[in-house]
This record gives sequence, C-alpha cells and structure tokens, in this order.
Amino acid sequence: MKSLINFFVNQMNSLVVNFFKTKFYLAIIFFFGIQISEAQYFDDTGNSLPEQESCCLRSEEIPHKTNLKVVKMSSDNPFEWAGEIRAYDYPCTGGVFALPGYKPTDRALVLTAGHCVHIIKHTHLKPKEVYVDQLLKPNTIFFSFPRDRKLWVEDPITQKKFLSSMSHIDLKRIIFASFDFVDFAVLEMNQTYADLIYPEGQLPPILSTEPSKIGENIRVYGIPNNSFYKSAFFHQAECKILSKENYYTKPKNVGLDWDSKYISVDSTRTNCTMVGGMSGGYVRNSLGQLIGVNSFIVDGFTYFSPILPLANCTDGSGKLIPECLKKLKDLILSWE
Repeated sequence: MKSLINFFVNQMNSLVVNFFKTKFYLAIIFFFGIQISEAQYFDDTGNSLPEQESCCLRSEEIPHKTNLKVVKMSSDNPFEWAGEIRAYDYPCTGGVFALPGYKPTDRALVLTAGHCVHIIKHTHLKPKEVYVDQLLKPNTIFFSFPRDRKLWVEDPITQKKFLSSMSHIDLKRIIFASFDFVDFAVLEMNQTYADLIYPEGQLPPILSTEPSKIGENIRVYGIPNNSFYKSAFFHQAECKILSKENYYTKPKNVGLDWDSKYISVDSTRTNCTMVGGMSGGYVRNSLGQLIGVNSFIVDGFTYFSPILPLANCTDGSGKLIPECLKKLKDLILSWE
C-alpha cells in the first residue's frame, strides 16, 4: 500500500512541477481571462467547420455535419452502463464504471464531473471544497439509466433483495469529489454490479491505469442537454487528444460569484464536438478504457479532466485506497 501511495504522490508532484514551469503563461491567461464559451464544431476529420457554416448551424444538423453522432441504445452496448446525473435537477452525464480487479459483489461506482456534484441546491463545489467518503442525504443526487430496467433492490427494513423495474437510483455516498485541481467525482450506489443485471458477458468500463498521450484517438460520450441542442439519446464523438494544459479559471466564467479561482491541472484539449449536458460523460481510449470525464470548453475547444490521479489510488482488487484519496485532498487544499 505504501508503494502505491508513494507512486501516487510522485505522479502528483510531477504535475506540480509541470504547473510551475507554465505559471507565467497561466498568469497571462488569467489576466486576460479565460472565457468559458460555446463549443466549436468539428467535422468527422477533426477540422473546425468554417465560420460561415458553424455560425448558422441548426441543431438538427449537428449529428450530420459534426463528429458528434447519435448512438441508439441496445442491451448489448456500453451505453447501457451510462446515463444522466441529476443533482437538484442540474443535468449532467455520468456512468457506472469499475476499478481494476473489481468483483461483481462490490457496490457499483458511478463516475461524473466534479462540477456536476451539488451538495447544496444550485451551488457548485467551491475552490478547495473536496469530499472524501461523504454520505449523501436522500434525494440529493440521482443516476438515471437510459431506460427502465429490472434490478435487485434491498428492502431497507428486512434487508432482503427483490426485483424491481426502475430507471432512477438515489446515490448513497460520495467516494471522492472535487471541482478544483481535478474535475471528477466518484459516487456509490446501494446496488452491487451483480444487482444491475446486465447481459451475460457484458462488463462495465474499466478505469485505465496508464496516462493518455497527445495524438491518441479517443471517444467522448454524453447526453446533450442545453437550450440549443437537447436530445434524449446518447451521443459520441471520435477525435484526438491535441494537448495538455493548465489553467486558472475565474468563477465568473462558469457563472459563480465568490472571490476565488479554480486551478485545472493537466486538462486535456481535444477536437471533439461537445455541448452542454455532456459534462461528466465518459472519455475512453481505443481499448475502451476510461481515461477521463468531459469537463469544460475554452475558446471553443473541449477539454476533459484526466482521472489518472484516481487510477493511482487503486489497490488492484477493485478498491480505492482511502489514505491515497486523503493525500489527493490534502494536496488540493494546500495548493496556492
């Protein structure tokens, strides 16, 4: 365990060093202000649509003219593991996932973006507000499957399990959540992976333990849900990783009002088309492994938050190491 924690600390220290190497560059960006803006639209080859075309793009044209495509649901595809996250009616995307070495009897975990977690109604997590192993009040954060399904549910009184048809699951616990430094959250269900009753042989997406690379082919997923483009269907975009960058982000750029700022370390820039509502959606590599979650849009380009710090806290038997998560929290709290 100590070796795993030391490996994690070394990985995070590397991020710190890289951040200081770019601090002057970040100061210039912070001075002029990073604008969290509408996405650029990228075609199937990864090129931006011409301005005269993207400015007047109609919502129904998005799946035809951009690399963001509708994916029809079926019982044998990986989208059955994903769905919508709602925290006090704030819509995002999220999905069931598993850690390397997990067991079917483990409680199912859900991955989403940190800014999708609202502990208080209409309130994002503030800078340096980090949660580790926090019970949720009932009816705070829900995970919704794309369709009603049968799953095993435990009776709170008798503690016996019975089959129930449902689509919404009230999430039980925050394993980890932060909108600062990293933008991801891990939430826990009452149900185990076996309770979710997937077709035989279908496995949840597994967390990758390898860092992503510039130029790597990826796929991003999500459910569009904004005023311009809203859909009940899952969407995916295929694209490449363009760069990895660090940002200071002023709260005013994400509709927040406190006098502080966020730090986003090692955010990964892509040429995938993404729109509102897709935050927290899976980002998967060519092997289908999870490498991040959809995070934000700057100057039209989409960024995802890598989940390697989370991967560095796994113990190889389907569990996250509590001491490692606490070290990540301490690092975020001590960041200047």
